[in-house]
This record gives sequence, C-alpha cells and structure tokens, in this order.
Amino acid sequence: MRIEVLEVVREATGDVAVKFRCSFGEGCGRWTNTALQPEESCEYSAELDIECTAVLGQSARPGSQGVFSIAEEWGLTSLNGVVEGRDPDGMLYFRLSDYCLTMIESEGENGTGMWLRLIVDSRCIELYAQR
Repeated sequence: MRIEVLEVVREATGDVAVKFRCSFGEGCGRWTNTALQPEESCEYSAELDIECTAVLGQSARPGSQGVFSIAEEWGLTSLNGVVEGRDPDGMLYFRLSDYCLTMIESEGENGTGMWLRLIVDSRCIELYAQR
C-alpha cells in the first residue's frame, strides 16, 4: 500500500515510530526497515503487519460492513476490514483495502466474509517500507 509519513518519532528504545496517511485513513506504527530512514512528507510503498492476536470480544469486534479504515487515538489503532480466509493454523487473511492484505493470528470464530474492527496497541503495527 502507499503511505505518506506525517510524523517521525525516534524512541529511547531505538525504535522508530511513524504517523502515516494512506487511502483508508491515518495510523501509527513501528518502522522496521533499518536500511531506509523515514522522512516526513515523503511517500513510500509499505507492507503492514499486525503483531497481535485477534480475539472476538477482546481485541476484535464486529466491524462496519463495506468500510475499510484505520484510525489512531491515545496510542491505540483501530483497523476495520474483512476476513478473506483462514488457514489451518488459525491465521486470518485480513483485508484492509483493495491494496492491503495482511495476516493476523486469531483465536475463536472469525469466519470468512466477517467484517472485523481490531483495536490494538499502535506498537503492534509494523511497517516495512521502500521508496
């Protein structure tokens, strides 16, 4: 997916956090490409990974039908998308837009075709980007 970096924060731990804009909203995440430093107001092609487990009733809730979105507030990121499939290990294929499909660990019943709203700590969002 294409992102525009809005803000870069270099944390004391050495991690680099970025606030970004994409076609379905704005979010925050950890920058994981150490060979490329993010720059504010620059655009990148990025892979988005969600490093948490989707548990219905906890980190996952029924989402808004037909609406792809990402939003960040108070250190939490809300992602609304659709489950496109599930592999035998319980990993979900989670679509966040026409251009963004990611996998996420899952517990419980999160079936194909179900719209989910995930609410995760923004540090669980990882971005691997290139120009």
